[in-house]
Amino acid sequence: MNDQEIVLYILGLIVMLVVVTLFKKPVKFILKLVVNTFLGGLALMLLNTFGSAINLSIGVNPITAFTCGVLGLPGFVLLIIIKLLFG
Repeated sequence: MNDQEIVLYILGLIVMLVVVTLFKKPVKFILKLVVNTFLGGLALMLLNTFGSAINLSIGVNPITAFTCGVLGLPGFVLLIIIKLLFG
């Protein structure tokens, strides 16, 4: 192995490191959105389970789960208010 090959291997490793670093944040962000949406859907399912006693249920679909998951507690309250006002 000569010096030129070593330099090319090092440059290849640097390029791979840069590419992995560039795609790390978007993938992490998308994964966080997916996990939060899943947790929002679970929260809505719990509401539907325990809210049936007071005749309160919200449909679980990707939009409501996303709203609840991304906005957190304010999104959960927002969905309840919308349901009470327009549902």
